[in-house]
Amino acid sequence: MNARIRIVILFEYCKRSFGKSDNPEMHFYVIPELREIDNDAIKTNAIYLIDNNFVRGGIDDDGSQTFPWIRRITSTGMVLIEKITDECLSSFPKCSEDQIDKTKKQDKILRFITECMKTKVFSEKVLSLAKNLGL
Repeated sequence: MNARIRIVILFEYCKRSFGKSDNPEMHFYVIPELREIDNDAIKTNAIYLIDNNFVRGGIDDDGSQTFPWIRRITSTGMVLIEKITDECLSSFPKCSEDQIDKTKKQDKILRFITECMKTKVFSEKVLSLAKNLGL
């Protein structure tokens, strides 16, 4: 579950960095793909992404609670998304057709993210690779 939450957050911030998000102003807690997830699990995973430099953000502390916030995906996060895309592209036939056309990297990544999000359940290959890459 943790890898899935982290991938959803990274995918969303990747799309935002390309200016292609449907939710550009939405706080990551209310991203549609995370609506059914417990807020504590989202918070834990957001902090992990911040601490491991996959996203740029911070953690505000009001004494009794902490509140993570994310501003953008980092180059480390983008490299991770690119590796996952390159390794898993063949699992998504619609995406691999684009590969033949040698589309731009951004288009390839966005197409991959779109196909992953359509299924709402990431393939084992995507989750396994994400875990192996430190996610």
